[in-house]
Amino acid sequence: MKKPALRANRYTKGPFMETKWTMSSNSLGEYIFRRLSLDQSDKDLCKVRPRHQLSNLIVTPKEINEYVNDYLAMMDARRDTVSDKITVRKGDPISSDSFQIVKDLFPNL
Repeated sequence: MKKPALRANRYTKGPFMETKWTMSSNSLGEYIFRRLSLDQSDKDLCKVRPRHQLSNLIVTPKEINEYVNDYLAMMDARRDTVSDKITVRKGDPISSDSFQIVKDLFPNL
């Protein structure tokens, strides 16, 4: 019988596409939890990766670091989007349009 968990490329994954669920995370902890939930429920990964005995996880610490990096990149992209749409000079009053843009980008605020 072929043992799929012994394959050399069992730790390779395809690129992750952000979902609406992960993008709506309000904190780093919530984002990591959502990414862990998605990876733990992936049937293909469950078939080829061994589970950790104590934690019962199939993800590695390296992948959790990647989750953190992805979250920080997502926050940078949000910040860049907001700063591209809003230009405020010192002494200028902030218009309600600026607040509407921020409200649209961050509905949980």
